[in-house]
Amino acid sequence: MPGKKLYFSSDRDDLAYDIYVTRMGRDGWSVPTRLGPNINTPGMLEETPTFYEENGQEVMIFTRRPPSGLAGQGGRLYMSIDGGPLRNA
Repeated sequence: MPGKKLYFSSDRDDLAYDIYVTRMGRDGWSVPTRLGPNINTPGMLEETPTFYEENGQEVMIFTRRPPSGLAGQGGRLYMSIDGGPLRNA
């Protein structure tokens, strides 16, 4: 969302990639924080976080898929409102 935040995917804690956030502060960017279990699932690749605001709520849409090499298992779009439980997008 607007402000001094950067959302990105990284394999720093899960080799399949998770979504993290870092914030710009007086001393530069904060240590990245992994978003919680409402967003990230161990062993699944979460990526491309996109945001919009609707009715005062922060909505994030992102993709989740198994790591490459698992035949027949494509990705899906999910959404989370204000960091809450996932919904199919």
